Amino acid sequence: MIIPISINFDDNYITPAKVTVYSIRKSTPIEVELLFFVLCDKNLSEKTRRNFSNFINKLENVKIQYCDIDQSKYKGAKGNAHIAVTAYYRLSSVSFIPYKKCLYIDCDTIVNTNICDLYKTDIGDNYLGAVRDIIFVLRPNTALKHMKESKLLSMHDYINSGVMVMNLEKMRENDVFSLFEKEISNCNPYLDQDVINRVCHGKIKLLDWTYNRISYFKEDIYKTILGESKRQGSGQIIHYAMGTKPWQNSKFRYASLWWKVAKEVLSEKEYDNIRDASVIESNLGTTKWIADRCREEIKIIIFGFSDIGMGVYCNLCNYGISADRIIFCDNNEEKRKEKTFFYQVISPELAYSYYPTAIWLNVVQEKRQEIVDQLIDLGIKEDRIINYYNKGIDYYKYLEEDQIKEAINEVTHFG
Repeated sequence: MIIPISINFDDNYITPAKVTVYSIRKSTPIEVELLFFVLCDKNLSEKTRRNFSNFINKLENVKIQYCDIDQSKYKGAKGNAHIAVTAYYRLSSVSFIPYKKCLYIDCDTIVNTNICDLYKTDIGDNYLGAVRDIIFVLRPNTALKHMKESKLLSMHDYINSGVMVMNLEKMRENDVFSLFEKEISNCNPYLDQDVINRVCHGKIKLLDWTYNRISYFKEDIYKTILGESKRQGSGQIIHYAMGTKPWQNSKFRYASLWWKVAKEVLSEKEYDNIRDASVIESNLGTTKWIADRCREEIKIIIFGFSDIGMGVYCNLCNYGISADRIIFCDNNEEKRKEKTFFYQVISPELAYSYYPTAIWLNVVQEKRQEIVDQLIDLGIKEDRIINYYNKGIDYYKYLEEDQIKEAINEVTHFG
């Protein structure tokens, strides 16, 4: 038996792609041949192709084929803060894969179930089989707004496009790709997912939620909203579909599962590199870690005199950093002139001239990278800049259980 599987990734996503592919191979009987079609930009580097091909060659009964996408077909496509334009390339599965049906699986998933069952699912004459997007089920106001903005007919069967059974034969028969092309340049906040839901509306078979379970939501939520699974005990596909991925922050729900699989498949060097980066990323919103990082610094400059900046200041003081070592700077001239503040605020240029060896804490949220670029232009080395990420309510809702106590301690330590 051969199962064709469509995936896509760019040069920055090769490590997660390896973890996903390995999890598929591990969970599927070895006698089943897995044929991966990588829908990629023609500019995908030779280094990445060679690296991934070498990885595939080490897996048993797995083959790979690169499909270079004609970018002119996606010239009107736009990405967003979390999703690259290459996400649209899954739409080309219908053009490149010479089979009657295929699976599409995102590379931010862990497949913990035999995908033969998914592949054999009878979707009839429908174009797709996929799982309802629980995010819009849980957020009706957001769903209605999205439906109007994206000109969707309904949100009732709006699916998440991260895992799909694709009826390629029926889609080719009705020239569905040409319909996709017409929709690409329209308003698509969720990119290809909006295109798929508009074009395929009425031709989608809803699948059991265990085939695409968004990692941040507990199982009880799925059971309550979408009903009991008919696949009890048969495993799940865990999809890390929200903005922060497990390789970026290891504290979120089900991140430990991703790291467990990564440990099995990645080289020691590759694993250690992403683990080290994840530890730093996971702690950028934790003032205790920042305080420990800055403990030996003579001067600490907080860029951003704001409510968040003052919160960081108070926490640093509570963690033993003396107030006289902390300086505030801001681009806002009004804040620098205002005399009612108990603390003097100076310009970043002045701060750098006074304290050229200081460590910088960038607490600006919306224009974070602009501030980093500004500091680098001043002559400050990037490794002397720490970006502070302010945690919203969603951060605490999606933590692993064993991380909640530490997070509560961090919050109650404030001020």
